[in-house]
Amino acid sequence: MGNTSFQTKASILLYWAWSLCCAAKRQHFLESRALSWDQARNHCQVCYEDLVTLTPENIQIIVKNLTSDYWIGLRRKSSASGLGGSGLPWSRWANGDPLIFQNWYPDWAQTKPSSCESSSSNSNTTGYVNTVTQTAEFSTAETTMTSTVGPTVISFNVTDSNESCAAMASFGAWIKEDCSKRLPFICYEEIFDGNVMVTNVTLSSATLTWLAGPNNISHYWVEVKSLSNHTVNQNDLTYDLSNLTSGTSYFVQVFPVKCNRNLNPQTGAFYTVPEKIQNLIVTTLTTTSVVVNWTRPGGNVDFYLLEVVGFPKLTVRGVTVGGEVMGLTPGSFYTLRVQTGVQDKSRWGEAVTTAVYTKPNEVSALRVTENNGVELQLEWMQPAGNFSGYRVKVLNNSNAVLFHKILTRNEKSVKIPDMPPGTNLSLMVTSLANGSLEGDTAVVTAFTAPLPISGLNVITTADSVTASWIFPGSKDTLFTVELQMDGSNEKKRENITKTMWRFDDLKSGANYTVTVYTLNGDLRSAPVSCSNFTLPQPPSEVKISNYNQSQIILKWTPPKNSAANVMYSVKVHAPFWDHSWYQSVNNKTIFTFSGLHSGSLYEFEIQMVVGNLKSEPRTASGSTVAVERRITLSMLCSSGESLFCDADSTRTDVFKKLKSHFFSLLGENVSWKLEQKKH
Repeated sequence: MGNTSFQTKASILLYWAWSLCCAAKRQHFLESRALSWDQARNHCQVCYEDLVTLTPENIQIIVKNLTSDYWIGLRRKSSASGLGGSGLPWSRWANGDPLIFQNWYPDWAQTKPSSCESSSSNSNTTGYVNTVTQTAEFSTAETTMTSTVGPTVISFNVTDSNESCAAMASFGAWIKEDCSKRLPFICYEEIFDGNVMVTNVTLSSATLTWLAGPNNISHYWVEVKSLSNHTVNQNDLTYDLSNLTSGTSYFVQVFPVKCNRNLNPQTGAFYTVPEKIQNLIVTTLTTTSVVVNWTRPGGNVDFYLLEVVGFPKLTVRGVTVGGEVMGLTPGSFYTLRVQTGVQDKSRWGEAVTTAVYTKPNEVSALRVTENNGVELQLEWMQPAGNFSGYRVKVLNNSNAVLFHKILTRNEKSVKIPDMPPGTNLSLMVTSLANGSLEGDTAVVTAFTAPLPISGLNVITTADSVTASWIFPGSKDTLFTVELQMDGSNEKKRENITKTMWRFDDLKSGANYTVTVYTLNGDLRSAPVSCSNFTLPQPPSEVKISNYNQSQIILKWTPPKNSAANVMYSVKVHAPFWDHSWYQSVNNKTIFTFSGLHSGSLYEFEIQMVVGNLKSEPRTASGSTVAVERRITLSMLCSSGESLFCDADSTRTDVFKKLKSHFFSLLGENVSWKLEQKKH
């Protein structure tokens, strides 16, 4: 064989790299019957693809299942026109792939430079590879084999004809055999993949279409799986399914059949269209929701889709018949649509619709604004949402209709004339949608207006208010008594039948107003009010918090449960200076008294003041810081007794009398100190 050029080697290596990265997935088949190499290859080409092409990857898997020698897709020819079309013996596989991997049994083949080849087929030759790209070793059946990766030239050290075929021993090594020898063989085929296309799907039918399989396909085996299996042989590439169950999942496999063998199937899955629901009806209406019900259709249904047309966010999905749509606007028109669906949402049943109005909302703030005993003015606020008008009715205690009128949506009040005096009336307003669909009815009752009370009197303690009044009417008359403290929006309210009521747990020193109404149903008389202060309570913890030569800061704690705005009166008295004055402190619990005499005692008396009332006083006292001034007093002593004036006892006695004299003059009302200076 001649030399292989660098360009040829590079082309082989590039093809080898492309084959490794891009080859399709292959399946391998062991045929146990013994045939010659040519017969084996012919069978593989008819029923599979070709004799096996071995790689470092697949050989380790295939060899695990071998029990004897098997033909593989490798054959030597000396000429360039045969199986090894490149002119290199053992250079290509049967399918034309380059020989990129070798696993010869030791001493059965040796490598040599591509420029050298034995000229005689009857003599032993020794060959070698000029460049070894990669060498890998692995053991099988306790025999070590060496494989080389890359295009090489192989010659055997045995004598043979120019044509011979390769087989693989049960332990994985390659051996040379006479091509006419009958051996089992290994075929391969590319894994056939594809998807079945499903079209023209209806309630009970569908059309299947698939790709043609590889060569020599005799027919196609169509298998349809669901609750029960359906199979059929088919020669065409399409098949129409019928008599299917609506809303059902089907799994389809189409097997190309080659040599009575099913190839890898093309697959597809689909649902038939589910049937539509029956007897859609509205069962419950509210202002913001609609409940519907229906009859389950035939076939299978995975779920129902209840939609509000034009409002996709309100869609409800469920598995039971019937459903509720919420979040609607009162008094509004809606179209509801129900569809059956399958699990993967690929098929939908025919939509069934119904039109409906939601109930309008109830009117608010319904009230009687005028009542002169025979004529009433009724007013209300429009309901939220939509509505078309109102129905107004007035009934008496016997449910006799005294008044009835339909109003437009723009009217929000009505005069009700000629009502009998002293009658307990039920006044009803009902909002309407679509002219006749009624919402909830708002009802108020009305009576003739009653007389007011008289003689309201309010008596207080520190924490209570007692109100009493006079009413000449029935003893069963109902009164509303309200209590409100000045500066507060909070009210205490009681409905009673007595003509006296006491409110407890109130704040001291607060101004409370009592208001009393006479009630007759929802009507009340003109109000009668009276105000009075709860008795003030004295503050606590009065103390001097700070002081200096001319100031004293007085601090105290307000009475427990006292009003928020409190007035205090502070009396200040300086005993030494015989001076007193009053200081008003509004809503504070600390005050600074300035301009005081240094070293002087001040007495404080504090009271809580409300109106003309004052609490009991609380007192405290303190002195300013003294500014010292020294005054020296000298005393002369004369005595008939010798050395009497110089005696210590005499000096001490005179000093005590002098100190007592100053204390009687100054006391503790001013800061002073008397010291005896000894010579």
